[in-house]
Amino acid sequence: METLQPFKHSGEFDVAGPLLAVTAVGVTSLPLAYLYALFAYLVPFVFLDVFAAAGYGFLAGLVGALCLQYGKVRNVPIAALAGFFAGLFALYWAWSAHLRVNTHQGSLYSDLGQLHAYMIQLYEHGSWSLNGLAIQGAPLVVLWILEALLILGLAAGVAAVMVDFTPYCERTGCWLGEEKKFDHLAVFEDPADLEALRKGNFGPLRRARLRPLGAESFTRVTLKYASQPGAMRTICVDQISPGTDNNGNAVETVVPLMPVSVLPPGLFDFVSGFERFQPKTASAKGLPEGVVCHHA
Repeated sequence: METLQPFKHSGEFDVAGPLLAVTAVGVTSLPLAYLYALFAYLVPFVFLDVFAAAGYGFLAGLVGALCLQYGKVRNVPIAALAGFFAGLFALYWAWSAHLRVNTHQGSLYSDLGQLHAYMIQLYEHGSWSLNGLAIQGAPLVVLWILEALLILGLAAGVAAVMVDFTPYCERTGCWLGEEKKFDHLAVFEDPADLEALRKGNFGPLRRARLRPLGAESFTRVTLKYASQPGAMRTICVDQISPGTDNNGNAVETVVPLMPVSVLPPGLFDFVSGFERFQPKTASAKGLPEGVVCHHA
């Protein structure tokens, strides 16, 4: 029985990694904050500004995540914490830039006293616009809280997710940043195969069949690896059911079948061979749909 070892980050990190992430976000957020403030000044509509705040928070998280990976932080809670503190810098710069852009007063950065006075002014006279009316008072405070949660949540979330979803090879000291997806395998229907995959058993993949032409649902095998010699590889298996949302946009329903697991070196070529087994290739050779994918 070929049972694969589930992948899990070691939890190791050096304090320099989180410090680098917070510092980098603190520096790069300054120009981004002024772009965000300028957009809010020119387009003072609350619904559009929500998207601007989300983009600002996402970029802060992305910068933090890249620095955490550069610093080889393999601890997801630490990554989230670093992203949160980085988000605090981004939130401070956003308020400071808003003060500067909207009042044409203050310096490049503002102290907390100036920001508090600016908040009181906005609370009394209003900010943003909803149905042509300026938002003020308690509703404005609610929007400020939502804006802060959006920026902080995305900064922390993006940093944590990028670290969590990118495997790291402790042996070679590198992230598995390259990926291959194989989307042309049929759905596993045998309960025994589904249970085996859930337990990390590779056996059902040796009996995998081609996705029949016209079939909507399929099995996706995701292989992650690095170009560095000797680096480990990981594999995960999901069942994919395409569909559309209420707006007609294409979406996928993903059901995990096999958790992210370490792929033994001897199975890498076997899994890579799935790339050669496509429905159109089978049809061209006269093979029936659902043929078993036997290969060396």
